[in-house]
Amino acid sequence: MLPFAALLHRAGLAVLLLDARNHGDSDDDSFSSIPRFAEDLEQGLGWLARQPRIDPQRLFLLGHSVGAAASGGDAGPR
Repeated sequence: MLPFAALLHRAGLAVLLLDARNHGDSDDDSFSSIPRFAEDLEQGLGWLARQPRIDPQRLFLLGHSVGAAASGGDAGPR
């Protein structure tokens, strides 16, 4: 997703990249599932929404494979 992140950042958007648990540089976990990945996304979006200069009404998800499946639920801003 790095090429997409770079394009979005150059367009002036804030970008947060998350590795799904047990993937990439994330921590190891004994159990992975789409619902748990969606929980991770919800936590990441919540953190991002609390950052200065971030409009919590303008958060979007972009995912591939497992990330796309996890972002398809109700993990949007609260």
